[in-house]
Amino acid sequence: MRPLLVVSSAVLTAAVSCAPCPTPPPPGCSTGGSGTINVTSTGLPAGVAADITLTGPSAQTVTASRSLTGMGTGAWSATAERVTVADPLVRTVYLPTVSPASFCLTDAATQEVTVTWTKVATSNALWALNANATGQFLGFRSSQLASTSTQAASVVTRGGFRADVAFDKDGNVWVGGADAAVSRFPSSAFAMSGMATPDRELNLTGSACVPLVGALAFDREGNLYVASPCRGAVLRLDASQLAASGDVTPALTITVPDPGGVAFDAAGGLWVASKMDQRAWRFDASQLAAGSVAAPTAKLGVRASANPMDTSLYTPSWLAFDTRGDLWANDFGANVFYRVGAASLAATADLQPQVRITLGVTALLEGFAFDGQGGLWSAGSMGTFVRLAPAQLDTSSGPGMPTLPSVTITSGDVGSASNLGFYPAPAGLPLYHSLP
Repeated sequence: MRPLLVVSSAVLTAAVSCAPCPTPPPPGCSTGGSGTINVTSTGLPAGVAADITLTGPSAQTVTASRSLTGMGTGAWSATAERVTVADPLVRTVYLPTVSPASFCLTDAATQEVTVTWTKVATSNALWALNANATGQFLGFRSSQLASTSTQAASVVTRGGFRADVAFDKDGNVWVGGADAAVSRFPSSAFAMSGMATPDRELNLTGSACVPLVGALAFDREGNLYVASPCRGAVLRLDASQLAASGDVTPALTITVPDPGGVAFDAAGGLWVASKMDQRAWRFDASQLAAGSVAAPTAKLGVRASANPMDTSLYTPSWLAFDTRGDLWANDFGANVFYRVGAASLAATADLQPQVRITLGVTALLEGFAFDGQGGLWSAGSMGTFVRLAPAQLDTSSGPGMPTLPSVTITSGDVGSASNLGFYPAPAGLPLYHSLP
């Protein structure tokens, strides 16, 4: 029996030490033959390529319905990726459902695989929080935004929308300050007008003050940062804490006096508008990863006048980065947008902006968003929202001469629009919901 034991030990050692070890087929799923896999792709517009991958004894990429013959028998898996459809301002996104996701192909057999694509209801539209009107969250399709016009919102929803909104990668809408501190509404809730119902509601432990939530932003890992004006802090909810409804204790608390808008740069650094300090505070990604933040890495103030003798500062309200890495902010009281170039963001300083753009005195500047061409969309006066074209963003307004937006959309559904957003965000923006 001893030789038999030696042979068994050698076999065991070889099995344990292989790197990587091949995945064995399921019982009864033998290799060595061939069969057919019929792939059916449905739901995408005509001419739009699917993104389907079959993995098994070989690998195969499929871009449309197709019958694949002579495929090796054995264990197979089928996966598919989201598909985006081009649009000048904001793309349409389709998410796949694969059935079956895995199967055993046997000799001379035919296996059906169906991939069904569903349009994300929040895609291909501009969305705006809204007050003083019937609907609190409005959607306008890209086709409605091409030029100055009067438009009815394509989707008018209600459901206690307040504070700010943020999109996740699948187009779901996260809202601050509804019935819970933070609520998630599935993208499907915005397929048509009506009352929207959240599918997740999170309350923050130890937080009973008002206003609890002022702004929201996801980092690149899917953690949600919540600016809390009444707590004088920015609170982080880790991605794992967002998976279900309930009471959550923030994983990180960062003290910032009177925080306004929050945004992330391409390096993962957090920027917070401290309205009390009149500066944008920067917290580097390494500080956030450490789990305890004592002070910002930098504080950036922007001069409100080109006169070197005038040291007054703008009060930043909301922040966003463009595809060049430049920081944009607005000052609600001054009705101005201003830009600080990426090269000027490294140091703590009070400096002059590269560009300052003033809108008319009736404009009500809140959270803003960039479209796929680089245009900037913002709330305008009561009943309107506006677009500054890319060329306008490189030119400062003249003294006493506000810039006239390239597009003004007037709508009877709009009372006082506030924070605007697109899903998906354009490629190249440092936003969690930016898609390639």
